[in-house]
Amino acid sequence: MEELETLEVTESGRPALLPNEVELRMEKGVYLYDKDTRKLEDGIAIVTTHRLCWMSEASSKNGGARYLCLPLILVANIQDKSPWMKTSKVCLNLITGKA
Repeated sequence: MEELETLEVTESGRPALLPNEVELRMEKGVYLYDKDTRKLEDGIAIVTTHRLCWMSEASSKNGGARYLCLPLILVANIQDKSPWMKTSKVCLNLITGKA
């Protein structure tokens, strides 16, 4: 998960948006996995026109809040891996190797 970058947040705890960036959707209770290994638990995911932002709860057991983001330009494709009648699961396949 080396592609994740530190997310700057405002005083109110919202993502500091880049120029011309707009929030599109927010979901609570999001887990991030690296392949099949759970890396980050129970956070808030915000999809913008530029990035996928992930924020842990301030009361996180693992040392307080974490704020991370992934530029959408690194996403090669998206797959819906939701099992029938269960929690949604979306997989992002990333472009490998940085130029």
